[in-house]
Amino acid sequence: MDTSDRLLVADVPARDAQPERLVRARTERAALVDWPFDPSVAMLQPIDHTQRIRPADIEELVERAALEGRRAVRTSALFPGSAAPALDLGFTPIDELVLLRRSLDNAAIEQLGDTSRTTRPLTRRRLDEAARLDVASFGPLWGHDRSTLSATRAATASSRTRGITADRRLIAFSISGRTGRSGYLQRLAVDPARRRCGLGHLLALDAMRWMTRLRCIDVWVNTSVSNTAALHLYEGLGFERRVERLIVAELDLTEERGSK
Repeated sequence: MDTSDRLLVADVPARDAQPERLVRARTERAALVDWPFDPSVAMLQPIDHTQRIRPADIEELVERAALEGRRAVRTSALFPGSAAPALDLGFTPIDELVLLRRSLDNAAIEQLGDTSRTTRPLTRRRLDEAARLDVASFGPLWGHDRSTLSATRAATASSRTRGITADRRLIAFSISGRTGRSGYLQRLAVDPARRRCGLGHLLALDAMRWMTRLRCIDVWVNTSVSNTAALHLYEGLGFERRVERLIVAELDLTEERGSK
């Protein structure tokens, strides 16, 4: 297990202005992009996570994916309201994520420690290195590529990217964001050889200190139900589990072609 999380802003919105990834197809409330490292799979994700995806949106994007010759459509992490129509249309859940929240109080965060001397800005030129670390942490199915990491950085009104290096090599990084009065731990990855050394704690704390400076009132994060190490990390930092669960689901388009 690790202290990393994927798709930490639930239902990360797609953006037409992403310079490194073309939004291939979109409806009013959802978009279709390449799944990282596997263009045969299309990722269906909301444009605005505050609005539910409609069945008509999903049907349209599935049809476009089939016309493009994709073998499957996989969703980003969806809230129940958006996941329900996908499941009704034949998508199968492949992962379930726990949603956690904590309120932000500057005095309480200060008591958790100081990380200003242990993290450094993660520059764009190190995104390729971050992507390699991400895949090492999550594996080829869930790992992010450079384009996905760039999109994550652009998904909120403001963002903060930090890294930790050893011997000039990136061993951990985080991407955090702020929209309105809420902060989000969007991505946190740790080198498998450096786990249980407190790196995830340092990066999460660094992000929360940044959010308090921006006057955020709370911070959100999600992680797989099976990621016990991450759940232990966040709950140790004062996060509380929400009732809502997020769903990642997939539709196999090859079965549909075979049945025709």
